[in-house]
Amino acid sequence: MADAPQTRSQYRDWLVQAHHTASQDYDKAVMTLAAGGLGISLAFIKDIAPRPNGVWMIAVGWSCLAASLLLIFVSYLTSQQRLLEQLSQLDHPDKAARQIFGGWTRRLNWIAGGAFILGVAFVVAFAVYNMGT
Repeated sequence: MADAPQTRSQYRDWLVQAHHTASQDYDKAVMTLAAGGLGISLAFIKDIAPRPNGVWMIAVGWSCLAASLLLIFVSYLTSQQRLLEQLSQLDHPDKAARQIFGGWTRRLNWIAGGAFILGVAFVVAFAVYNMGT
């Protein structure tokens, strides 16, 4: 991170930028890791366990990984809508603005993270279960 800001205003701006960067990094990490998990698990089935047992585990794992990708994609859209809400409020301060998308973006990111963790857990469980086959 950059040097410590000097004033309260600079510190606030620094925190806003740090939050923005962390949010972008989180979205990219979930998308990259979920897509990678799907790819690795496909290779595992093809090369190591061509006749797998406990196929339900990989089905649940894939579903969770795919859901995490979809949820991150939808959170991009709600984040964009939230920015448009904020711009509208700045441009028209006299109008009451609808503020619904900020909460949805946050919820979608948390759920996407949870789906990713569950997906990895099920894919790993499937791999361990099929190591001897």
